[in-house]
Amino acid sequence: KELRKVLISVPGQPVEDQTARRLGAGACLTLPVREEQLFNSLATVMSKKAARSAFKAVENFNGYSTEKVKSKKHLNILVAEDHAINQSVAARQLLKLGHITYVVSDGLEVLAALEERDYDIVLMDCQMPNLDGYQATRAVRRNEGSSKHTVIIAMTANAMAGDREKCVAAGMDDYITKPIIAAELDLILRKWSWPSSVKEEDGPPERPPLLAAEPAERTFPIDLDRLIDATGENGRVPTEFIDLYQAQMAEELERLQDAIRTDSAEDLKCIAHGSAGMNANCGMTAVVAPLLELERMGMSGQLTDAVQVADRVKLGFDEICSYLDGMPERV
Repeated sequence: KELRKVLISVPGQPVEDQTARRLGAGACLTLPVREEQLFNSLATVMSKKAARSAFKAVENFNGYSTEKVKSKKHLNILVAEDHAINQSVAARQLLKLGHITYVVSDGLEVLAALEERDYDIVLMDCQMPNLDGYQATRAVRRNEGSSKHTVIIAMTANAMAGDREKCVAAGMDDYITKPIIAAELDLILRKWSWPSSVKEEDGPPERPPLLAAEPAERTFPIDLDRLIDATGENGRVPTEFIDLYQAQMAEELERLQDAIRTDSAEDLKCIAHGSAGMNANCGMTAVVAPLLELERMGMSGQLTDAVQVADRVKLGFDEICSYLDGMPERV
């Protein structure tokens, strides 16, 4: 029942849509098949499979958003992000800016969501499972052709040389670097939606550094200003977000341990990369440096000291939990 089907017919004998549906096919091709046609057909049938989970996420976040939106002049924004914490951060920041937010978890769900309705802007994470942000954007552009153009803004974990060119080459309109700062997010949304509202003096805010090394002295295990900017309501951090973070990070630790146990350098690199970005995005600084170190180990394939570094991640997480549990700013 879960098998997706694509029918391929010979020239001069096309398959009618009604016949294809009766046979359970999600797409049809005619020989000779070009690479672009094949990709589009596979993306189509996979996105139909993803539709149920995509729209469930949309409905959940839409209900929450509708209650929170205060602005009459709002945007309908689709957020594509696979980490639950980053989803929550993006949704909360967009809500505070007065926009209605829809959330999906990968590129296939983006294609499914865009089949159902139009969005003013898509915020697209670049690194996602199943279909990453670059692949999803190329598929969107092929599907749209010259008839329409959905604004797609990339969300990248690193501001590295060539990132912007890579995003543009995939068909993205712009990009914003994690950790996402509310003021910078507001600026880029206005730039693409209401250009006249952006003044010359509206420059991007100063960005906090993504900790590349363990600081010599660390007074607090979290950056409270960053956490409040990412999630806070009236200067306080919601308890539901703290609970979500603690549960998500506990799962991340288990995944890291599994990757180290099985000596899987590629898994370690991917998990550590995503987890480092997630923690930096919401200001959980105590674990960012050792996670980046684990990512480098995964990239090099040298996991000799990975257990000890993972222990530092666990220690940092324990410090974060202790701080959050006693934090008076909760709501």
